[in-house]
Amino acid sequence: MQLLILLIIAGVIGYYLARSKYSKSIDEAASKITDSSRSAADKVESWWQGVFKRNKPPQAEVIEGQAADVSEEPAPPAEKQPSRRRESSSSEKTE
Repeated sequence: MQLLILLIIAGVIGYYLARSKYSKSIDEAASKITDSSRSAADKVESWWQGVFKRNKPPQAEVIEGQAADVSEEPAPPAEKQPSRRRESSSSEKTE
């Protein structure tokens, strides 16, 4: 009940502050805080990407179009290898 009363009081105070002559200075202060926090977030984001992003070649080294060694024919399927599990279990039985 006390929390509800405090929320109502805070809402009423906020309403009167928004309608008062101080509302413009409050909006400007909030805007400055938003800008500074956005700037800090951008710096952290660029640092994070610099640390954890894979190394990409510079844009000048990127070649557009298809690679030269890509052929139109599909690669042949790989040969099937016998299972190692079967080999080890069959060798244990023969010993």
